[in-house]
Amino acid sequence: MGAPFPRSSEISRAVLRLALDTYEEAAKTNGARDRRFRVEHADIVTAEDLPRFAKLPVIASMQPIFCCSDIGGNFDPQDKTATDRWQSLLQSGATVAFGSDWPCTWPPDPFVGMQQAVTRTVWRNATSSSLVGGVFDGAAQGGAAPTLLSYVPEERMTVVQAVDAYTRGSAYANFTDDRLGTLESGKLADLVVLSQDIFSAPHEQIGKTLVMLTMVGGTIVFNEMK
Repeated sequence: MGAPFPRSSEISRAVLRLALDTYEEAAKTNGARDRRFRVEHADIVTAEDLPRFAKLPVIASMQPIFCCSDIGGNFDPQDKTATDRWQSLLQSGATVAFGSDWPCTWPPDPFVGMQQAVTRTVWRNATSSSLVGGVFDGAAQGGAAPTLLSYVPEERMTVVQAVDAYTRGSAYANFTDDRLGTLESGKLADLVVLSQDIFSAPHEQIGKTLVMLTMVGGTIVFNEMK
């Protein structure tokens, strides 16, 4: 008999390593420049590959709304590798960029994502919980409901770190950090007015935040404050 087919999580780790190896070789071959390589869905990262994100450097682009099930982002319930290692990546010096992966999430709510980044709450789908390995759609997705459990809590972010990943980190990954991502003189006045202060609100309530006003390039395009 031939060798057993590798588990899906093993394939994910092998693909990530191949991507990092390819980026490293491209940089060596073509010299230094502002490339801003990134890995989308950088959820399953081994301890050996994690420091390479900062060293190469490669941006870790992730979607916190996809975290967390009882086994994180692993596809194999037997695989105990910790996934969604946001705090470890930040502490290593890597740039983390957050997004929604719309239309794979609905609604594509960044505040639910921020809440998930700072709580890492385990979500479960009652309909699919009886299936082997379960089926996980994401935080507040596909009928999943929150539990009182937290998945690998040491990888939680602070609220500031989560906001930074959604704003500064994503603008940097998109080569638009010269005009977007932070509120500074000379940059576009893209901003929102929120229904609550997410920096002082209870972490479990951040996902309930509503946008009351939206300004794009200094022009109000949405206003619920009238």
